[in-house]
Amino acid sequence: MQMPQIENRPDLGGLDVTARDVEILRGLFECRILTVEQIAALHFEDRQEAARKRIWKLKKAHLVRERPRRAYEPAVLFLSRKALRLLVEQGHIADYPKLSVAAYEKRTRVSPLTLRHEIEVNDVKAAFAKAIRMAEGVSLPQFSTWPTLFQFWGYTRSGQRVRVQPDGFLRIRQGDEEYSFFLEVDRSSETHWRIAEKIECYLDFYRRGGLALRNGRPKDDYKTFPFRVLLIFRNAERRNNAAERLIAHQPPILSIAALTTIDEVKTNPLGAIWIRPRDYRDVIRDTPYDAIPASDVAIYRRSAQRDAWIEKTVIHHALIEPRIAYSRSDTQAPLAPPFFS
Repeated sequence: MQMPQIENRPDLGGLDVTARDVEILRGLFECRILTVEQIAALHFEDRQEAARKRIWKLKKAHLVRERPRRAYEPAVLFLSRKALRLLVEQGHIADYPKLSVAAYEKRTRVSPLTLRHEIEVNDVKAAFAKAIRMAEGVSLPQFSTWPTLFQFWGYTRSGQRVRVQPDGFLRIRQGDEEYSFFLEVDRSSETHWRIAEKIECYLDFYRRGGLALRNGRPKDDYKTFPFRVLLIFRNAERRNNAAERLIAHQPPILSIAALTTIDEVKTNPLGAIWIRPRDYRDVIRDTPYDAIPASDVAIYRRSAQRDAWIEKTVIHHALIEPRIAYSRSDTQAPLAPPFFS
């Protein structure tokens, strides 16, 4: 979206604020915090030196501030009070929820425990931006990381009402096709049972036409608004244990979730790095690892041998065309069903 420049003002110290500066400030408003590397990926085509120079000027004009940090930690930036007032006065964030200065500053006070999670969520956003920039015929019309913009109430099979606040929502466009995804970056503090319950709420949201209604269509049109939930874990062990928990859920959750690790996302989020619980179930069937209890008991396994075998054997999917999944143990990549089938 082309953004008009902020009008020159004496209190900006002579800085000529550009349309790209406005996008940076808008990004900080939405994301709460961003690192220099993330801003470089999102707004400077990954040219970090150019990003550093521009951020230095924005900091000098008191539009951007930096969190206190240790010498070995990355710089974490956030929007200043002055920048917020400028964006509000000139209508650059009219499409976002209205926040007072006090409310915004409360939102930017991120605890150390939350900080790591916020940085990882924005790492995912930066990785998608870089990958899509290099992919021919692919665009990213939307990638929001403001949870309250996409929160919803879902119901579990027991009738419990649960508020779900996704870490993000994104739409990827390729030709005439558009694909919708909710994002969940695992904090490693939630139990696998809680993860399964949350995905159950996403299924309920889908079947009740939640995304169809948000697009101005009747809820009965829910099948024309499919989506997947991207579950990103710290490592393969936690990903595989989560897949087993989803398979053991009653009824099993097999296709709406796509699972991977944070390292794979940072490398190539559009690559064939995603597995479905269905793929995991099929590959372990009649193997020594086929011991998932058909109940809601806690599931946790630590097996480096299992994780290495799964990585080589299970079918991996790409999110968009070419919808090719492959077995990493084979040189011939077998075709898989479409990801949204």
